[in-house]
Amino acid sequence: MYLWKINNLVADLREESLTQENFKNYYLVTSVSLLLFSYLLALDTPTNLTHYWADAIGTILVTIVGLNLAFNANGGNTGKHFLNKTVSISLPLMIRIIVASTLVILPLVVLELFFSVSISDEWFLSLFTLSLNIIFFWRLVIHLKNTNLK
Repeated sequence: MYLWKINNLVADLREESLTQENFKNYYLVTSVSLLLFSYLLALDTPTNLTHYWADAIGTILVTIVGLNLAFNANGGNTGKHFLNKTVSISLPLMIRIIVASTLVILPLVVLELFFSVSISDEWFLSLFTLSLNIIFFWRLVIHLKNTNLK
């Protein structure tokens, strides 16, 4: 199971060398990770409903467009193993995005805690999250295209 080396995973997907058990494990880890993340998000109740709905609609739109682009990158109706590839690639992509976003947010949190610089604006965080979703689907599309190269 690849948790970081996406290029190795893409090569294995291209050669169709992953087993059904490998795919099951990717589904399992991805599902549990998303569940944990959703429970963490549930701890923070929204105070600004306009912001909340704008964030939700933006995320839904990016997801719809992103998944359609990913489906087409995999070959559309003639593509092979779309779900297996998507879930498998999503896990290391999510790990990379979490690490990268932590490296971006951590200095901002330090500024806020120690220097009283206020950066926890809901709109800033919404735009940041939306940007992460766009980056996720952009990279997913690229990696799915690479699984079809010979």
